[in-house]
Amino acid sequence: AHALGNWQAQTRLTVKLQFIAAVARKVTQVNGTDRIPGVQERLGELAAIVSCVESALLAAQMTAAPDDSGLYVPGRRALYGIMGLQSETYPRAIQILRDLVGGGVMQLPSSVEDLRSDLTRADVERYIQSPGVSSEERVKLFKLAWDIIGSEFAGRHQQYELFYAGAPFVVKGAYTYRNFGYDALVAELDEFLAGYGAGIPEEVHDA
Repeated sequence: AHALGNWQAQTRLTVKLQFIAAVARKVTQVNGTDRIPGVQERLGELAAIVSCVESALLAAQMTAAPDDSGLYVPGRRALYGIMGLQSETYPRAIQILRDLVGGGVMQLPSSVEDLRSDLTRADVERYIQSPGVSSEERVKLFKLAWDIIGSEFAGRHQQYELFYAGAPFVVKGAYTYRNFGYDALVAELDEFLAGYGAGIPEEVHDA
């Protein structure tokens, strides 16, 4: 049950990160910064984070095996592996998006009424827009980004992703460590180490 529940959780995380990546890419397109090498590097890092989470989810599904009752359970090694890094990957994705939006999220109307009011609409349309993008579209995008990185809603989501399965040290120690399969790897290492020596005569060892 624990593995199945967290398979659902990692499916949720995968989709959420894909959504964050889409917002980040769109922001750089609207800002016209996506041609800057440093910005491309940040987008590449974000793509790597999302790809790793996606790959672990697929690996958990591909290594699923039936339990005693015949119910297929996702592979725990991949599942708990990415779950163990969740407290690092999600905040990092948020930080990349925060860097890419910069001060743009602070230069927004306080309410949709500013877009509707005859008193403020002209100023919003003049000062809050991007080349080829209307003020309304820019405000919509950057308000969405703010809901991911800075609003009360965003703060709750980050706290949830950090602690929904318990404190990070519990997740890594109780699940990732125990389900990794260290015993098999150490056994292979011992077999490798036993396959060669320093050529010291046996009597020297005995001494």
